[in-house]
Amino acid sequence: MTGIHGLEPMSPEEGVELYLEDRKPEVVKSTLYEHKSRLNRFLEFCDEQGIENLNDVSSRTAHEYKTWYGEKVAATTLKFNIRTLRQFFDFCENLNAVPEGVANKISIPKVDSEARSVKLDREDAEEILSYFSRYEYASFRHVLLHLLWRTGMRTSTVRALDLRDFHSDDPVGPYLDVNHRPDTGTPLKKKQYGEREIALTDEDVTLLEDYIAGKRHDVTDDFDRQPLLTTRQGRPYKTTIQRNIYSATRPCEYTGECPHDREIDECEATSYNSASKCPSSVSPHAVRRGSTTHHLNTGMPKEIAADRLDVSTEVLEKHYDGRSKRQRRDLRSDYVGDL
Repeated sequence: MTGIHGLEPMSPEEGVELYLEDRKPEVVKSTLYEHKSRLNRFLEFCDEQGIENLNDVSSRTAHEYKTWYGEKVAATTLKFNIRTLRQFFDFCENLNAVPEGVANKISIPKVDSEARSVKLDREDAEEILSYFSRYEYASFRHVLLHLLWRTGMRTSTVRALDLRDFHSDDPVGPYLDVNHRPDTGTPLKKKQYGEREIALTDEDVTLLEDYIAGKRHDVTDDFDRQPLLTTRQGRPYKTTIQRNIYSATRPCEYTGECPHDREIDECEATSYNSASKCPSSVSPHAVRRGSTTHHLNTGMPKEIAADRLDVSTEVLEKHYDGRSKRQRRDLRSDYVGDL
C-alpha cells in the first residue's frame, strides 16, 4: 500500500531493523552495536514526538532531533549520532520510506579540532565501558576507567589501592578502603583527611574479582606491597594511568570512526604514547569531573557526593559540577512535584 506522496509506509522501528540488517555484512560487530545504540536515541525521539511513520520525517525533523539530543550529550557524541542518522535516512530513501533529499539536507555538527572536552560525558563513558565489557573485559584499562568513572576518585587514589583494600564480603556491603601511606610511596592529596571507605556495587565487585582472577599481575611494588591495579613491573605510575585513559577515550578506539575526518591508519594519536593528541580524548581529571556531574544528576545530595569524591561542597560546586542550568532545573522539578 502506497502512503504519503507515493512513499511506502514504514515505522521507525522497522526502518532501523532493516538498516542494521543491511549493514551487518559490511561492518564489525562493535560498529554495528554503536549504530544500533545511536539509532535507539532516534527511536526515543520518535516515540516522544509521536512519529509512527518514516514518511512523516523531514529535514526539520532531523534539525529538531539534533537540538533535542544535543542538549543531552557532548559535541563529539552528537556528531557521530547525526552522521549515523544521515546514513540511516539515506538508506530509507532508497527504500522509498523517507522523502527524497532529506538525508542530504542533514548537516553534521562540527567539532573544534583544537578544543578538548572539559569533562567526559555520561553517554560517552557508558559507550566506552560497554565496548570494553564486550571486547576488553576485565583488562587493566577497563577496570581503571570503570573505577574512575563509578567512584570519581583521583588517579593518586586509584594507584594507592592495595589488594588488601578491596573488601568484597563485608556484612554491611562491599567497599574499597582508601588509605594515606606516604612512607611507602602512595600519599593521598588530602593526606589522612582523604582516607575513606568507598561503597561498591555488585557490578563493581564482579569486575574486580574477574580482574584479580584473570588479568591482574601477581607482583609487588618497591615496598613489597601488593597493588590492586598492576602492570608487569608493579604499581602503575601516574603517567601510565594518564596514557591509558587518553587511549581508552579516543573515539576511534571504541567506535572505529574518527569525528575529525582523519585517516585513522595515519593519525599520530593512534599511538599509545601520543593518545593525548587526539582532540576528543580526555584526561583522568575530565573523567573525574564527568563522574561528579553524573553523581549529582542521579540526585545524590551534594554532601554525600562530596564525601564520596573527597572534595568540599564549595569546591564541588565551583570546579566539578558540570551540570547545565536546564539539568539542574529538571532535577529540582522532580522534588518540587512532591511539595
